[in-house]
Amino acid sequence: MVPLTIVHRRGIELDGKNRLLLHGYGSYGMSLPIDYHPAQACMLERGWVLAFAHVRGGGERGKAWHAGGRGLDKWNSFWDFEACAEHLVSGGFTSPSLMGAQVNSAGGLLAGVMANQRPGLFSAMVMKAPFLGVLSAMRDSSLPLTVHEFDEWGDPNSSAEVESMIRSYCPYENVVEQEYPAMLVTASLNDKRVNVWDPAKWVSRVRAANTGQSPVLLRVSESDGHHGPGNTLDGLKDSALEMAFLEKHLKVC
Repeated sequence: MVPLTIVHRRGIELDGKNRLLLHGYGSYGMSLPIDYHPAQACMLERGWVLAFAHVRGGGERGKAWHAGGRGLDKWNSFWDFEACAEHLVSGGFTSPSLMGAQVNSAGGLLAGVMANQRPGLFSAMVMKAPFLGVLSAMRDSSLPLTVHEFDEWGDPNSSAEVESMIRSYCPYENVVEQEYPAMLVTASLNDKRVNVWDPAKWVSRVRAANTGQSPVLLRVSESDGHHGPGNTLDGLKDSALEMAFLEKHLKVC
């Protein structure tokens, strides 16, 4: 059973007509935080449903939960995220045309895999400094974090089994010609964890393969770090941009 936190205004109807934003992370044994943010309060006032998928790879259920979503078992993270999304649809909380995903950093793998494997399950995605080129990153030991992260993803140079596993889910390696959800992807020139070229090359490849009309946008900051801007006002401006993007592409008919 995958823990799933769901927040909404009292009294909503479970008729599949609610806009919903699904969050996820599922890496490094880190639990997905559930805390207060003004943007989320604004969305709740507008009738949105907010959901948080505590998938394997995170730390919600201890070390075994982390171990169940790392290395050769990484696909469990993606199956858990998919299962949560399907539950939200079957439970009447939303429908695929009204469901978005919001992820950041290593959580970008969740959205990237869903975009490739289940493009019709989500209509919009906000991907903040997403880590999407895991195969090429793990092959390059000159990058400052690569060797340290072999424990999480595996070393593709160590065996064909590890290389095949990483390749099987790596979002950048699995882009195909199809209709993709609308995407807002962010990156920063100063990001030392997810280099700017990682999100940029994903956007380039998806744009070339996308057969639909939904936009795939890339916003690059010259000053932000991995966790976004360093002051509250700029953070709220970023949240406003993300909300405007989601409001535009998840319309209630």
